[in-house]
Amino acid sequence: LEFGTTRVGLGVQTLDEEIYRRVRRGHTVEDVVRASGLLREHGLKVHYHWMPGLPGATPETDLALFRELFSDARFRPDGLKLYPTMVVAGTELERWYRAGDYHPYDDDTMTDLVCRLKAAVPKYVRISRVLRDIPARYIVGGLKDSLRGPVRERMKAQGVECRCIRCREYGHRQQIGREIGAPGLTRMGYEASGGQEILLSVEDENETLFGLLRLRIQSRPPPELGPAVNGKLALIRELHVSGPEVPLKERRSGAAQHRGWGKLLMAEAERIAVEEFRVPSIVVLSGTGAKEYYRTEFGYSSKGNYVVKSQPLP
Repeated sequence: LEFGTTRVGLGVQTLDEEIYRRVRRGHTVEDVVRASGLLREHGLKVHYHWMPGLPGATPETDLALFRELFSDARFRPDGLKLYPTMVVAGTELERWYRAGDYHPYDDDTMTDLVCRLKAAVPKYVRISRVLRDIPARYIVGGLKDSLRGPVRERMKAQGVECRCIRCREYGHRQQIGREIGAPGLTRMGYEASGGQEILLSVEDENETLFGLLRLRIQSRPPPELGPAVNGKLALIRELHVSGPEVPLKERRSGAAQHRGWGKLLMAEAERIAVEEFRVPSIVVLSGTGAKEYYRTEFGYSSKGNYVVKSQPLP
């Protein structure tokens, strides 16, 4: 936190203990649960790296375990990087591959699986990457080329859409010529790592995303903030408005930023905290450069690695 970190990526790869042992990951599923909880409780966004096609996996088990990420409240990451297993030169996996002890999925199988994974992702998740950026000359087995294009075309042919944050963002949909409707405020709630997560978003009727806010209600505050009032803490883990960054007080034609979406989301989060959960103190974990925005625009003050604001209870 002292370095200004707001997001942590965990190399989860799978939820299969036997595969962890086989590839010598050095951790267990319980370690993933514990790490996810600690990160969330301190206000950090939690992203998982997920690796279909590991030794011992099948497309069916990969899909089933992926769905478990979102059905089991111990996990439910905020973001994902999908890294299909590739056989890289000079690794032990290459030795297994050449000895016939490991067989990577063929391109068609992996493309179909990634389509099914993307179709299973809930709307509170951002998929930020599909396929590791490793030069093809180092890859001796498995996928070598980008999957985004083939997956996009196959999902389009199947009439299936990915509902992840990246695929729904205003700027992305504007670029591909999607019709953009009138935005409105939406709310989605779910449990994760022992707390209540509330995703507030500004969307049109087709779920085109203009901005979002992640509000977490939990009982245990980060140690530097002292005890929770009324046994609860309201923690804003993310505020994001889609589109390219625009300097404060500047207006830019066609940009989603500085149209009041951030203020709308913050006002609703503060209202929910005070009126619904009776939590008078709102805590935000933000990047170092954004703290001044919260201080000047919303009246927050710095406290340790956070900015905080107290409001009277009704």
